[in-house]
Amino acid sequence: MKTIEEYDEEIQLDPKNAELYRLRGLEYSNKGDYDKAIKDYDYSINLNPMCAKTYNNRGSAYSGKKEFEIAINDYNYSIQLDPNYMAPYYNRGLVYRLKDEPNLALVDFTMVIKLDPTDEDAYILRGDIYKTTGAVYLYDPSKKDIDRANSFFDLALADYNQAININTNNAEYYLCRGMVYTNKNNFEKAIEDFNFAIQLDSNYADAYWGRGNVYKEMKEYDKAIVDYEQSLIINPNNEQAYISRAFIYFFIKRDYNKAIFDYNELLRINPNNKDMLNQRGKAYEKINEYEKARLDYELIILLNPHDEYAYSNRGRMHEKLEDYDKALNDYDMVIKLNSNNAYSYDARGYLYEKIGNYVKAITDWETALKIDPNLDYINLNIKRVKEKIEGK
Repeated sequence: MKTIEEYDEEIQLDPKNAELYRLRGLEYSNKGDYDKAIKDYDYSINLNPMCAKTYNNRGSAYSGKKEFEIAINDYNYSIQLDPNYMAPYYNRGLVYRLKDEPNLALVDFTMVIKLDPTDEDAYILRGDIYKTTGAVYLYDPSKKDIDRANSFFDLALADYNQAININTNNAEYYLCRGMVYTNKNNFEKAIEDFNFAIQLDSNYADAYWGRGNVYKEMKEYDKAIVDYEQSLIINPNNEQAYISRAFIYFFIKRDYNKAIFDYNELLRINPNNKDMLNQRGKAYEKINEYEKARLDYELIILLNPHDEYAYSNRGRMHEKLEDYDKALNDYDMVIKLNSNNAYSYDARGYLYEKIGNYVKAITDWETALKIDPNLDYINLNIKRVKEKIEGK
């Protein structure tokens, strides 16, 4: 490739050469100067409106500017001019992925593979879509379908196998396949793939994280922690490794201080991560650090003033800290945000009982029972408080 300055000189000598403008546009695109690139592509198209490459190149520049619809139009026209030109199918597939239109992306990557059965990237990209779709059917409760999940995982495996057959030395390909084996609970093959990825690239943080996840699923938690730690040594900003390790510390080992360390790191990376603020708050509760927990729930409320669960959690901390007026205010807000949550009335009922307002306690519990008649224990609460009233 020549420099932009060299193309400038050639264009001065041959100002009607469409190819020179296209090539200079490529250089501008490579430098991220998409506006100048598009200007050159426009000029090239004016000189030669039948060049499929130029429309493909301009589409990529528009894609770089995140003007995806214009990019797709250019890719469409490039394909219309030359249906056997592979690049616009590939690039259009990438745009469809960015637009979260996986089915359209699948069609394009399949066309790339038809035009070039040795294109390993296309197999990986298509495999990734199959893997992601399978994960939806595996983990999304509203779409849970194990058979459909496994059918997509099998398609992903077939594509990853093809990519590995073409190129046996790419660690990423083994990582991808290892993740699918993990989802299929084929832990032995998953570990083999993660081991091979690490053998190819000993600094591959995601491979250690992936292998750690397999050990976690196998309940070999100490091995999992070792792998998560290695992943974090290589990449101290690997959020997934912190999340996975914190899960073990919090839920399995009940080492809440170590879990808090991981939540702190996650919040260093993303201070507005509401899920991690909530988890850190829960960990502080476990070690009776109620004021710190309260502050975390308060931060969540600042980020989302309509989060009923954050108000409920903060109210519970106010109650632990014996600041009952503030606790009541928070429980009131929870009910204002969602008047159909029986547990909110139940919690406020307990607080009313605690401060001696038995009538309001009974009213809240009766409301909770109207919402959810299956909460049988509330009848015992009402009976207990009525006996207190009668005993006065």
